[in-house]
Amino acid sequence: MFWPGLNSQIEDICKNCTICSQHAQQHPREPLKPYPVPTLPWQLVSQDLFAVNGCAYLVTVDHYSDYYELDRLPSIQAWSVIQAAKQHFGRHGVPHTLITDNGSRFISEKYKFHHITFSPYWSLSNGRAEAAVKSAKHILLTAEDVDLALLSVCNTPPAGHPFSPSQRLFGRTLRTDVPQSTTTLDPWTHPRDIVVLEHIHHKSQQKRAYDKRAGPPLPKLLPGSYVYAKPPPTSSAKAWIPGEIVGPAGPRSYLIQTGTSQIRSNRVQLQLAPSQRSPTPPQPKPLTPLPNRLGLNSSGTGIPQLGLQPTPTTDSPAMSAPTAYLPATSKSPPSPEVQSPMSPLPPCTQLSHQHFLH
Repeated sequence: MFWPGLNSQIEDICKNCTICSQHAQQHPREPLKPYPVPTLPWQLVSQDLFAVNGCAYLVTVDHYSDYYELDRLPSIQAWSVIQAAKQHFGRHGVPHTLITDNGSRFISEKYKFHHITFSPYWSLSNGRAEAAVKSAKHILLTAEDVDLALLSVCNTPPAGHPFSPSQRLFGRTLRTDVPQSTTTLDPWTHPRDIVVLEHIHHKSQQKRAYDKRAGPPLPKLLPGSYVYAKPPPTSSAKAWIPGEIVGPAGPRSYLIQTGTSQIRSNRVQLQLAPSQRSPTPPQPKPLTPLPNRLGLNSSGTGIPQLGLQPTPTTDSPAMSAPTAYLPATSKSPPSPEVQSPMSPLPPCTQLSHQHFLH
C-alpha cells in the first residue's frame, strides 16, 4: 500500500518518538572550523593530558612552530599541571591564548592569557594537541632515549614545511649528537610570511579533506530548549540523558541542566526533544501553467514585456568570494549593500581571540 507523502509521514513519526530520540545515533560531524593561523611563536598554545604505562604526561604544543614540550607529572592534580605550565611560561613567555579541555585542573587566573575550553569527550576541537600526543606516545613506547628522540623531532621539518620547529621557535637549529657544520647553528631570522602562508595552505587542504565526510551545519539551540544529551563513554547507561539548554558555552558547545547536575556537550552530541519538532508536511507539486497560445501577457494587450527580477531581501542567500582561514582585522561587519571584490591574501594576520572556534 502506498499513498503520496508516505515517506515523509514515516520520518515524522520517527522524529516525534521519545524512545527513538533516547536511543538515537549521533549526528554526523559538522564542517570543520579551523583555528586562525598565529603570526608569532608561542602565540597560540594547546595542552593535553595522557597516560602511558600508568604514568601521567602533559604535552604543550605551539601552533606556530609545531614545537612541543613533554612533561611527566607526579599526579593529574591541578597543582601539578599548573607547576609544569608555569615552567614553560617562564622559558617561552606567557601565551596569548591557551586551548585545553574543560578540566578544572587547567583553570588559573594568576597569568593573564585567554583560556579556551572545549566540550568533554570531543577531542576534535583540540586536534593540534592530539597530534602531539600521538607523536609523544610513539616516542615513549619505541625510543631508547626519549630526550634525544624529542630533540630529533624538534630539528626535523614536518611534512610540507621547509623549516623545523626549532628554527621557527628559536630561529636556529639545535645541536645534536649528529655531526653538523657550525654554520647551521648560527641564529637567523626565518621569513615569517612563508610560515604563515604554509599554515594557511595546510589548513585549506585539511578542511577540504575533512568536509568530504562531514554533514551539513546543525541549527543552533536556544536557551530553554529541551534536548537529549549523549551519555559519556564511561557511563554504563545507553539511553541519552534528558535536559534543558541553559545557554551556549562556546561555538557548537552548550550547557545542559539535567535532573541532578549541569553538563556540557557538543552540538553533535545533542538531539532536540520530539515535542519541539514541527512535522514536515508533504509539499504539493507546483501546477504546470497552461500554454498561452494567443501570445498574450497578463494585461491582454499581446505586447511582449520583459519580466524584472525582484530585488533579493536580506533573507535571501548571497554568494560570497572564498576567504582564507585568517582572523578578521576589524570588528565591524561588512556592509550588506556593497560587495567587496576578492583581494589577494595578506602575508600575515593579527590574532584576535574572538575568532578562535571550537
